[in-house]
Amino acid sequence: MGAPGAPLSADLDAIWAAPAGPPGARDMLSRLVLDQALVTDAAVEARAAAMRAGAAAFASLFPPPRARWADDLTLSTQTLAAIRAPVLLVHGADDRVTPLATSTLPLLEHLADVRLHVLGRCGHVPAIEHPHEFWQLLSGFLRRDSRH
Repeated sequence: MGAPGAPLSADLDAIWAAPAGPPGARDMLSRLVLDQALVTDAAVEARAAAMRAGAAAFASLFPPPRARWADDLTLSTQTLAAIRAPVLLVHGADDRVTPLATSTLPLLEHLADVRLHVLGRCGHVPAIEHPHEFWQLLSGFLRRDSRH
């Protein structure tokens, strides 16, 4: 979820509260991506179907007040400091769901072996908005790590 103490963003709160169905799906997708051309009717329908299929389960995951769930999903500074494995962070510069400044940049202070890559013109899902760059970063990181 990000750094300890990071506030719950209004966009994440809205995503967790999104009602099942096309309007909720469209709103959710529009918050996740910067490039609104990716919020197609087909993508909305696919997300709406997934939301309807798991509506009861999803609603029960993050009931209000939702900030407590973000806190529960966040690792403590002690746990972060104990991580010795190399860590790759890939973040969209325009992520409104988990903003770079409050959720990811503070992690640099707590992780011992970390690389951060920030992709411009990108929201919350770099693997969707910039798949080629994302997979290059991931495969390079995994190849590098396997040599050590």
